[in-house]
Amino acid sequence: MRNTFIVVAAAAIMMLGILGSGVIFLDEQRLKSLVAQHVENQTGRRLEIRGPLRVRLFPGLRISAEQVLMLPPEGFDGPELFSADRIDMQVRLLALVRSRVEASDVRLSGARINLHTDEQGRSSLEGLGRTRPAGVADWTSGPVTLENATLSFSDARRGVGEVLEMERIDLAGVAPGRPVEFRFRGNVEEPAAFDMLEVDGLLVPAANGGARLSNMRLLGSMNQGRYRIEVRGNVSYSAEPPMQLGLDGGIVHFNEHRFLIDASYLAGERPYLTAALATDMFDVDVLAVVQKLAELADEPADSGLMTALRGFDFDLSMAAGRVAELGMVLSDARFDLNGREGKVVLSMPTTRLPGGMGAAEVILDLRRQRPAISAQLNLEVSRLESLLVALRLEPFLDGAGRVNMDLAVSPATASERLAAAWTGRGEIEMQPGEWLFLVGDPDQRQSGLGAFDRMHAKLLLGSQSVLADELSIRMADGTLTGEIGFALSDRALFGSLQLQEQGRLELISLAGTLGHPILIRTPPQLLPAE
Repeated sequence: MRNTFIVVAAAAIMMLGILGSGVIFLDEQRLKSLVAQHVENQTGRRLEIRGPLRVRLFPGLRISAEQVLMLPPEGFDGPELFSADRIDMQVRLLALVRSRVEASDVRLSGARINLHTDEQGRSSLEGLGRTRPAGVADWTSGPVTLENATLSFSDARRGVGEVLEMERIDLAGVAPGRPVEFRFRGNVEEPAAFDMLEVDGLLVPAANGGARLSNMRLLGSMNQGRYRIEVRGNVSYSAEPPMQLGLDGGIVHFNEHRFLIDASYLAGERPYLTAALATDMFDVDVLAVVQKLAELADEPADSGLMTALRGFDFDLSMAAGRVAELGMVLSDARFDLNGREGKVVLSMPTTRLPGGMGAAEVILDLRRQRPAISAQLNLEVSRLESLLVALRLEPFLDGAGRVNMDLAVSPATASERLAAAWTGRGEIEMQPGEWLFLVGDPDQRQSGLGAFDRMHAKLLLGSQSVLADELSIRMADGTLTGEIGFALSDRALFGSLQLQEQGRLELISLAGTLGHPILIRTPPQLLPAE
């Protein structure tokens, strides 16, 4: 009898539950009111569901609503804080029977979040969550997913705006005032600056709508995977326009290289990024990087790298104890990269390099359809032979002095199958020095063409050759004038010289290569007596 009573009572409770839930399921307006009240209890903001609302029983009890809006604060002059094409959530049956919504596994599609400051300086986040009644449960007890969302930052007083596109954001539940696991899948800029961008971390709420993402890990790639980026650290975030991000205690892996970093980002009409990086060792082929800079002239205008360089203003600096293991090795180097309105300046203050000290500045003007790239190079040389070896040239000349160059990039020429290359002009002055290839051959050692007291020449760098023009060399017993050049592809030597010594004039033509020069000499002619 007792067991029968228990069974009947249980059945009655189940029937009452089914009856009550059935009444609720059939009343769409009642369900909308319950969902809206749940959100208002959590946020203090009114929610409107302007589209249809549906209930599914399997798998699990789920509510789906379309065209959902969360209104801004009372009297606010601006767009709604939040809207979504569709919200889908799992709810508990027993709570629903009791006219409550306890949500989990919430999914939002086509969400648009507007963080706006109006003319009176009021934020769309003003007062969010402060009126949450005591004893109200967390928003959700399970994951929250946003798909194909946009986050807009705007300020009516400053007339600026910024949009962040998000393919996917995952939160391990929403609990006001408590840390939650955060996952971001998306991009920035239009067109997209990255091939892919992922961010994971522990999201810790802060005052005034801000947050801190602890133990953050960012993964990204650009230019079809050519540039791979990983960043770890702690990110502080201020949501009120203009949005601000800060990274402290950061570690960056760029391709195979590792850096310490502190950085900040300020959203606005022209987003601004500042960062300071430091590393003990940055192993890179410096000459290959120089060539890569030239190839920016042929970079597609809509590539991720060009979009990022044009779309941001930035001040970046990097200090490296050593750059490169072999070749053009730089010691105690510093690089500054500054961008304003699409004009980018890369500068290297005086840095120790093989055979001397050097400073350089490169300017990229990205405001044109085809980027214009120019550079200035200044070298104080203590041993030119070492510098030439680092430049992968035969050590045909040695000495101490200076070299100055004004350079520009000549874009690729398809008809000649040439890559973009540096071209320009400058000058070289050495005192004292010697022509190593002229004294290397025993037959030439008696020519008197080796050592000199002073040399000066105009330098012309073409896409295919290097020329020392207006050459003037003062030696102990005479002077040497003319021009000397060589081809960049095979080091083929060319030029003509006039040797004037002891009242005689001798004409010399150059052939062969830098490694194996050939001097074609004519019989000396006596100069007229003065």
